[in-house]
Amino acid sequence: MEEELPTSGITDSTINDSTKMMLLADFEDRVHPTSGQARILKINDSYFLELKDFKTDNGPALKVYLSQEENPKNFVDLGDLKSTSGTFNYEIPSNVDVHDYPFAIIWCERFSVLFGSANFQP
Repeated sequence: MEEELPTSGITDSTINDSTKMMLLADFEDRVHPTSGQARILKINDSYFLELKDFKTDNGPALKVYLSQEENPKNFVDLGDLKSTSGTFNYEIPSNVDVHDYPFAIIWCERFSVLFGSANFQP
């Protein structure tokens, strides 16, 4: 279900009244304490993953993935974790169907450790 979303936490200059929240999930601890929300936003024709009120432990080579499973085998690498706390965004490539990736995960690439995950499907 789409609903109007306030633009706090989004810094992209393309934001306007057409911003919609598409998916929402709470992060859950796995190997490290991880909290906050993962939100898939649609802004115009682009999709973003927003980590809102996010917090996790620091670690080496932390990555943000959209994944088809919690132990990532089929995933989209959205880049390095920008910070261990706060609200920040990652643009999702235009060729990615967000509904094919039910997990947002924080993954330690160096040690193959799942810090935390958010499951968009109940």
